[in-house]
Amino acid sequence: QPAGGDGVVERAHAADLEPAEPVTVFGEHREQLGVRRSGRQHIGLIDVPFRILSKRGKLGPREFKLIRQHTAQSVALISPVEFLKPVLPIILHHHEKYDGSGYPSGLKKEQIPFGARIIAGVDAFEAMVQGRPYRSSLSVDAALDELVKHSGSQFDPKVVTAFVSLASEKKFRKLLSLLKS
Repeated sequence: QPAGGDGVVERAHAADLEPAEPVTVFGEHREQLGVRRSGRQHIGLIDVPFRILSKRGKLGPREFKLIRQHTAQSVALISPVEFLKPVLPIILHHHEKYDGSGYPSGLKKEQIPFGARIIAGVDAFEAMVQGRPYRSSLSVDAALDELVKHSGSQFDPKVVTAFVSLASEKKFRKLLSLLKS
């Protein structure tokens, strides 16, 4: 199944609806996080050939370049929609890494919009528990361990701490299991 396959948006919608509420770290960014529930941050992948999205091996330089363009392509497709303008920076920068090694701009730490830092963690968690054509899925616990392992390098430590804290709550844990199915 390629990235963003059948049912992903519906299951992510369920998992993203509630968790931001009790966690103050997400605070004012709650409305902007609706971008995640609809899968809009990946709409730019529509221009990437299916053979690349479903490839089992490592991507070549040209293939990876196409994948990296999806954030800007998503922004280009969505920018005419007035009510989505506030989420454009989140969509553009949701593949930035906390240490500055991400794309498209190489932003780091607080240079990355906070909403994009949240989406980066949620998006990575979802990819880990669902698996991808190039690797098997992980358990919820193993995916949480990966978030912790990459806290401060790939992910914002505040986001990881909040996500792991939520994952210890029974109701949220049940929502996370929906991503696995």
